[in-house]
Amino acid sequence: MLGHPELGERILIVGSGSFAIEIARETLSRPDAGFRVIGFVDNDPALVGKSLINPKVIGLTSELASLVKREHVDRLGGGHGRPAWPVSDSGIAAAEFVRRCFD
Repeated sequence: MLGHPELGERILIVGSGSFAIEIARETLSRPDAGFRVIGFVDNDPALVGKSLINPKVIGLTSELASLVKREHVDRLGGGHGRPAWPVSDSGIAAAEFVRRCFD
């Protein structure tokens, strides 16, 4: 049942580079692991809507708090070599995660 596309933790990957794409590929290749990649966020507006592998860039890092709520994100994936972080209701953890990714 974990491999069902509607089950599992919803992951949003921060970044759009080769490492971010590799994280998505590995996650997508293991549907039984219980994770679903719902998309990427980046700080480049030109990438929004662009499909990197299949999911696409769904928004900007500056919109992260609203994207997390709208897309019901459970965890942020580190497209910049950072470990995944669980999402808090306050959005503070999400903001800290993004700050660390781009430092």
